[in-house]
Amino acid sequence: MTTQTEKTNPRGAIILWRVVVPIILIIAGAWFIFRPSPVTEPGAEAGASDNTAATNLDPAPAVGHPAPDFTLNNLAGQEVSLSDFRGRPVIVNFWATWCGPCRVEMPHLQDSYEAHKDDDLVVLAVNLTKRDDPALIPDFMNELGLSMPVVLDETGEVAETYQL
Repeated sequence: MTTQTEKTNPRGAIILWRVVVPIILIIAGAWFIFRPSPVTEPGAEAGASDNTAATNLDPAPAVGHPAPDFTLNNLAGQEVSLSDFRGRPVIVNFWATWCGPCRVEMPHLQDSYEAHKDDDLVVLAVNLTKRDDPALIPDFMNELGLSMPVVLDETGEVAETYQL
């Protein structure tokens, strides 16, 4: 005998598969691609002193805590700060044109951005410009049909702050 006490929620399943799962995959992919290499013990090799800056970094941002603020230029050269979006849900995605997983995840982020921008969702795409060619960004955006806001981490300082 079946009861109807357990009803499926197709809208919840759609949100899970179209928003939550891609976000988890994005975070896992970004960690895998951009995880820091192990730091050598000081004095273990010649030039090991170059690694001391990596050992002095603050801990990476943690879930449930405010993300470190940053200000970067967008593609039009205007300054954009993470704090500009205070009080709104924000997905900060670090990416590069040469990154294979980024090419896969960006259309999913665009879908989330389009589906929820009226709900104040912000998807802020932070290009790792220090490791990328900024001339390739417009073609990358056009090829994938992306319209989400893009900012340029030209010095790599934000990537370092977020320990990428």
